[in-house]
Amino acid sequence: MANKEYRELLQAISSLGENERISVSNKDDIGLFDYTDLEKEDREQRWMVLAYCIEQKRITDVGILFELNPFFFDWYKRNILSEIPISETYH
Repeated sequence: MANKEYRELLQAISSLGENERISVSNKDDIGLFDYTDLEKEDREQRWMVLAYCIEQKRITDVGILFELNPFFFDWYKRNILSEIPISETYH
């Protein structure tokens, strides 16, 4: 996705009503697993949008999101939750 598409996605999320949420019960709803063919920068932009949605409490069942996508969960812990961002984790 291009930066313009990410901005449009963020605007759409921001325009949700106060009580409207994005459900991750169906992993295809938000393209959760469409990251394998993306470049690193595009994948991280998509994950930044997901992190923003989590921060704004726009996503329900965040635990399921982390469980279904361990790569996103690892990135989220390293870049969002960590006080000092860590660029990569080696397993």
